[in-house]
Amino acid sequence: MRRFLFDRLCQPDLKMPEDTFGKMSVLRESIREELQRLVSGRSWFDGVRKGHKGEKSILNFGIDSPVDYAANSQDSTLLMEQVLEMVKNYEPRIINPKVSLTGNKNPLSPKRIAVSGQIKVADVREDFSHTLSVAGVK
Repeated sequence: MRRFLFDRLCQPDLKMPEDTFGKMSVLRESIREELQRLVSGRSWFDGVRKGHKGEKSILNFGIDSPVDYAANSQDSTLLMEQVLEMVKNYEPRIINPKVSLTGNKNPLSPKRIAVSGQIKVADVREDFSHTLSVAGVK
């Protein structure tokens, strides 16, 4: 299992486990950290509208700022589409990714974005899910 460049830069001395279980654990945590980076509110450059699915590059990527989204279902759907697009483009270690919006009965509590799919180390596949809190989405 190869580690992403950003992981290697942040933790250059991290020793990789020899066993599949240990490698799966490292992979799972690495993906969780990357998902958090992907939804950290990176902004598009000037001229790109909310929900725009234009060309992306290393300098022009990210989701719209979640605080710009209202509590309506249309904005929530746009945000979920952007997160799914980000996961498909920048987190290839998740096989068949899916994104959903979860919440609870408290209307003041922000909803959370759940990312799920499968991950694989060697010939071992495992279900993966991680829930992210995104400020601004209620």
